[in-house]
Amino acid sequence: MNNSEKQDSNDEFFSMEVDVYLKRVYIEQGYEAAMVATIDFLKMWESCNVGPKNLTYEVDGVILTREDYAIHVIDGIKLYVHGEAMRTENLETSWEEEDDMELLNNVEGLISEQYQQYTTTIREIEEHLILRDTLCDTLATNIRHWAHFRFAKPRSTKESVGIYSAIKQTMLKTILPGYSFHRALSNKIKQVDPWTRIVGDSSRGAGICNENGNEDAQRLAESSQKDKKKLKK
Repeated sequence: MNNSEKQDSNDEFFSMEVDVYLKRVYIEQGYEAAMVATIDFLKMWESCNVGPKNLTYEVDGVILTREDYAIHVIDGIKLYVHGEAMRTENLETSWEEEDDMELLNNVEGLISEQYQQYTTTIREIEEHLILRDTLCDTLATNIRHWAHFRFAKPRSTKESVGIYSAIKQTMLKTILPGYSFHRALSNKIKQVDPWTRIVGDSSRGAGICNENGNEDAQRLAESSQKDKKKLKK
């Protein structure tokens, strides 16, 4: 094996074995320690009579001294190590960005779902409010019909109307326990029952308030006419 073949063999060994060793020294001990290790290796290489006889090294057509060549080697290792670190950092950053994007997508999905629940709840509340008002009106009207069928119509005096209202309320508490706690319903029951109110009229005297076209007054008039006819007979 001639000197050229020996140098090629040692170059291959250097690139496969020593490079790994010097890289580990650089990572674990730093630039200066790696520089010392490189120069020591070059001296050993030269002492084995396999290195260049003139103790110079050529890189891309440029002649370098042992120290300059050692700097060239370590700078190459430095670029490699920092390049690997950059790639690892970029990869970790990419993973973090993917994690952040996944978290962002999950949060956006959650708030979209909660918004749908909110709008659905608002719509259901509005529907229930309409149903509540409808039931309140219907219930109050049916209670009025029940009261007018169940009790005698009071006379046009505060005392008679008061007695009617008290008896009606007492009976309702028996049939509908706790109804009086529902203020809207209680007010509606009073509002739709004309027998619970008295209106004054200076020309015709006081009478029971009637919201249905004075039907009570007409009924009283018809009853009076019938009584008069009976008396004439």
